[in-house]
Amino acid sequence: MQRFSAFHPLASFLYFVSALCVTMFSRNIVIAALSLAGAMLFYAVLGLRGGIWLYFIIFILTALSNPLFSHNGVTVLFFLNGNQITLEAVIYGVYLGMMIMAVLMWFSCYNDVITSDKFLCLFGSVMPKAALIISMALRLVPSFISEGKEMLEIHSALLPSGKSAIKRIKRYAAVFSCLITRSLEGAAERSDSMRARGYGKGKRVSYSRFRFKASDAIMIAVSLLWIVFMFFFGGAMEFNYYPEADPLKFNAAYIIAAAYFILPSLINLWGELKWRYLASRI
Repeated sequence: MQRFSAFHPLASFLYFVSALCVTMFSRNIVIAALSLAGAMLFYAVLGLRGGIWLYFIIFILTALSNPLFSHNGVTVLFFLNGNQITLEAVIYGVYLGMMIMAVLMWFSCYNDVITSDKFLCLFGSVMPKAALIISMALRLVPSFISEGKEMLEIHSALLPSGKSAIKRIKRYAAVFSCLITRSLEGAAERSDSMRARGYGKGKRVSYSRFRFKASDAIMIAVSLLWIVFMFFFGGAMEFNYYPEADPLKFNAAYIIAAAYFILPSLINLWGELKWRYLASRI
């Protein structure tokens, strides 16, 4: 039972927007680390597994590339091919890697929670055509991947290619060609179906199964108050790396940020425990 997904789309959307804004616009390495920890925890609670290795590769490449190309800073660690490697550049590279990895993982969690019907619920009445196009575009990549795996399995079962690299390349090319053809045919069929049902004619009405509750209002209020606090009153958004990195000092905003970043995971875990308790009483 994923309780966080049961919130109104507006409440869930505002949470992700606030978490991403603070993560992207904060220069504080502690905030980036807390955001990454919260994103990784929520990523695991949602049961997402694929692509985690890619995030770590991006983190490692970012953390290593910054001190190789940026030689600012006053604390020289060693010299590499005549270029100084500074502690400040290493710290800034680690911060950039954590920030990018956290943003990518938050977006992965967003794609799992904010489904296409929730996106249409949020923006369907404001910008119906754009919302429909964005929703279809977001759905295109997952469906393209799942259909490709299905076609590849069928093709491998009918025509085993063995270990020949040329035959495998031909098989992938044939599957890719079939995918493109199937996508074009599906787009034409959807277009004809929408035209036959009168899409775009007359006043558009939409149905939404989502109901705004008191818990949604509380979540929205918490998200808005938190982002205002972090940007204007927390004093934890700025952190200087050059020419010398600022010393790490305790700030109460770190505790508030940590609690906010792990909030969806706690909500989901509470929903799971409540579900198991109620199921045990049946």
